[in-house]
Amino acid sequence: MKTSVLVMCLLLVPVVAPGLQDAAPAKPAEDHHPRGASTFTESGCPQCHTIQHNGGTRGPDLSAVGSRLKADQIRTQIIKGGKEMPAFGKVLEASEINDLVTYLSSLKGDPKSDGKQ
Repeated sequence: MKTSVLVMCLLLVPVVAPGLQDAAPAKPAEDHHPRGASTFTESGCPQCHTIQHNGGTRGPDLSAVGSRLKADQIRTQIIKGGKEMPAFGKVLEASEINDLVTYLSSLKGDPKSDGKQ
């Protein structure tokens, strides 16, 4: 499974890399919680949410959510859902929610760009 994911990522580099030159520089990888980033992707969050110009536009851009919301606010939103966002409290394990909150709290991009697009 890990080999398949690695191969898939390597295959996507030539497709994604040309578009990255226009994107705002991301924070170093060590600033982001890797399990939270995986949970974000594996749980389907990018279908609605955008981070650094990647993802859907139905939900808010989360590139700077850590500057806008406190960790407990992010946790409540994940667990209880929102206007159009489903609740994930019974879908995700407590450890996955913790990882996701840590990851999202680390996203401190430009708060002016955070919001529905």
